Amino acid sequence: ASLRRDKVAAAERLLAALPARGPGEVRLDADGTEGWLSTINDVRLALGTRLQVTEEMAEPDPEDPDAPAYVVYLWLTELQGVLIEVADG
Repeated sequence: ASLRRDKVAAAERLLAALPARGPGEVRLDADGTEGWLSTINDVRLALGTRLQVTEEMAEPDPEDPDAPAYVVYLWLTELQGVLIEVADG
């Protein structure tokens, strides 16, 4: 139960850091970056498990009902990579 509370709190902090409307700039300190990376990873793992993602998996057919979820998975993977690069300087 405490792990779930911690993950929900981290997700709420991520959402609170987003601009209220439309695109905008988000600035993260070291703790904020770590929190975002953790939350993004949690979502990726859950989504990847649901989609049964493997390293050998090809992109799904656009007509596949899971195609939008797979695109989100790929976007989160890219975002996580960019955050790691920025954090490493």
